[in-house]
Amino acid sequence: MTRLILVLALLALAAPAWAQGTEESRCEQGQRQACTAAIDAGRYSGEALAGIYAERGEADAQAGHHRAAVGDFTAAITADPRDALYLVFRAKEYEADGQTRLAIDDLKAALALSPGDGEAGSALARLGSTPVAEPQTAGDTLTARIVADPRAEYEPAKAAFAAMLEAKDVGVTNDVAHCVSGADFLGVAQLAPGAGDVNWRFPLYVDLAYDIAAWRLQLTLARYPEAVWAPLLDGYEQAKLLDILVRTTPPETDVDADAPPDDAQDGGGDSGGDADDRAFEARLLKALEAYRAAHPTPRLLRFIRGAGCSGDAPPARVDAKPGDGVVWFIPMFYYELCRANGLAPDDPDSCDRWRELRDGVIADVAGDYAYEVRWPDGAALKGALRVAGGDSITLAEPDQADQTARGSE
Repeated sequence: MTRLILVLALLALAAPAWAQGTEESRCEQGQRQACTAAIDAGRYSGEALAGIYAERGEADAQAGHHRAAVGDFTAAITADPRDALYLVFRAKEYEADGQTRLAIDDLKAALALSPGDGEAGSALARLGSTPVAEPQTAGDTLTARIVADPRAEYEPAKAAFAAMLEAKDVGVTNDVAHCVSGADFLGVAQLAPGAGDVNWRFPLYVDLAYDIAAWRLQLTLARYPEAVWAPLLDGYEQAKLLDILVRTTPPETDVDADAPPDDAQDGGGDSGGDADDRAFEARLLKALEAYRAAHPTPRLLRFIRGAGCSGDAPPARVDAKPGDGVVWFIPMFYYELCRANGLAPDDPDSCDRWRELRDGVIADVAGDYAYEVRWPDGAALKGALRVAGGDSITLAEPDQADQTARGSE
């Protein structure tokens, strides 16, 4: 309220009758009737009128009359639509009244007027991090959670990527630019706006989750102290989360919206990122190099930003033997995301990203897959696949595998 009181004090210089009377001080002290008298006097407009309405709205808010406060802040916005402060005030009352969607809309509008408004940004991040409700029906699925609240899947996505990266026992890489993006682990159809089964913000959160998880593992394995890089990562992460939250339209994409789910992906990886990404990577490299130069013993790995990434790779082919086996598969990211959500990853009714293999072609999705093959005679085979572009893999029925082994002896 400090800024609002200052506005009223300055405006008093242009309104002698208002400034010299007692109604101004009474209104500033939260006396609603004094604010009403000033409004009814009809002598004020623009910024002055907006300030008076806002003071009355604050009085309503203090009394717990949130809908009345919304009305007053709406009048303030009408009188002075250029001031983001009143949108933030109204957002608080919408939130208090349980109208979260309207609160979020006001906060986005406030940031559009004042991009550096920290209060609006913090409130948006807080509202966006509200987790989805615990499942109340047997119909709860991973996809339902992703569609309902993709922001709530950000922390589980980081946990999923951390588990996948650590399971691979990856070596230390020294490139801060990641050729693999998080969305590469999803299959392409989910990247297309309007594809239908995944909220379009979800791949954006997944991209960020992968980058943060990968950077943390890279820098930890390289033995750079967390104090050197964690503040940079945290700042970048919060800024990107806010950027995703305040987006009003999906990013442009050249992915084929008609492609079947999980059948292919563009394979291009990270083509270099946007200017903000490159600027962050430059800051990170500078901090790492400064620490490395100041601590020559033990000699730390020098990090770089690579020149680019490779292009498309052909899809992998997977066949069952005998050929009447039906192969089901799921990208390991979704498998781990189900686990992080407390959903049984092997249950396709809740972990519903499992897909049936079509024509032997499995998606060229980064990372691994979980799979299950079922044959008509009741035999089954389950496991994990590590697939690279162009691979040809045969999943043999257990008896067939034994016969093949005996025949080769």
